[in-house]
Amino acid sequence: MIHPTKNHILVHEVAEEKTTSGGLILTASTETGSKPGMVVAIGPDCDEKLLNQRIYLQWGKGMAVTNDGKQGVLISDEHVMGIVT
Repeated sequence: MIHPTKNHILVHEVAEEKTTSGGLILTASTETGSKPGMVVAIGPDCDEKLLNQRIYLQWGKGMAVTNDGKQGVLISDEHVMGIVT
C-alpha cells in the first residue's frame, strides 16, 4: 500500500461502462471528457472528507503509480476539481 505524504492523495481509476442502445459497450477510454477517480488514501495534511470519495481531477497533474495491482495517481489535493455526490 502506498501512503501519501503532506497534502497528496492516492486516486484509483474508476472503471465505468455504458451500453449504447445498440448494445455496444463504451468504456471510459472511448468517451471524451474527464473520468472520475476514487480516493483510496490521503496524506496527513488533507481533509479527511476526501477519503473514499469519487472525484474529478486533473489526471495529467499526478504521478502514475500501480497500487495493489490497480492503476492510479498520486496527486496534490489542490488538483481535485469536484466531488461526486
